Amino acid sequence: MPMIDISTALTSLMFVDVFQVTRRTETVDEYGESVVTTQVFFPVYGSVQAASNNDLKRLPDEQHQGKNISIVTKFPLQGVARGMQPDLIQWPMNNGGSNADNFVVAYLDDYSQFAAGFIQAIAHSIDMVDYTPTPN
Repeated sequence: MPMIDISTALTSLMFVDVFQVTRRTETVDEYGESVVTTQVFFPVYGSVQAASNNDLKRLPDEQHQGKNISIVTKFPLQGVARGMQPDLIQWPMNNGGSNADNFVVAYLDDYSQFAAGFIQAIAHSIDMVDYTPTPN
């Protein structure tokens, strides 16, 4: 186990960002159809950084670029599980979230060896085209 506790840094206003989490619960109705109900959590705080694999992919009929983020937070993000769909994350929340990109949680890891109660999530963009970053 590492000898450093980074929980102070992860909760510092210098490193914390605000995002929105949409939790999706899935049930099946009497007709066998999937019914998804949502619950929105805002504001959620965590440290958000760019993640790898943001390459431009050029195909004969389209081009698109992946966008992945890494989030370290105390909020209990949810991955895929029985009766649950992975959480959706809206970030960045500048301009009231009007230019926020949408991400789906693809990977979760217990981060408590570095800071008690923290998890790390990797989330992939689900937007066809992401917003252009705006300077603060």
